[in-house]
Amino acid sequence: MSEINETYSDLILELNKRPLHKYVLDGASVKFHDTNPLCGDEVTIYLKVNAFGIIEDVSFQGKGCALSQASASLVCESVKGKSVDEILKTDVNFILSELGIPQVKNNAARIKCVMLPLKALKICGYNWMDKSRTTT
Repeated sequence: MSEINETYSDLILELNKRPLHKYVLDGASVKFHDTNPLCGDEVTIYLKVNAFGIIEDVSFQGKGCALSQASASLVCESVKGKSVDEILKTDVNFILSELGIPQVKNNAARIKCVMLPLKALKICGYNWMDKSRTTT
């Protein structure tokens, strides 16, 4: 089976067609928009974080390839109920494992697609931490 066929597993195709958590989250504590200019992928991650640093809700908006959209769905699915500290420890290996595509780690172009939502999530986490320090 070719790498492309392996990369676009049934899960990835399903999450691209029917993404989880794809909407604008009203009342988000923080949001961050990022793009991958090389391929045109875009993602905005929205987090609603309570006073204790726990993610109460999360969503995304975006467009791009199946990998970036599936990754955004899984990133959102995996962080609800976790602390900001926990999401900052999430790495690309977790997302690749959940998507069932560890071989993508060796493909520089495709790994950027998978990393885009994770990067936006982490920047949201850091932005929330900065914001919470200035309001206390």
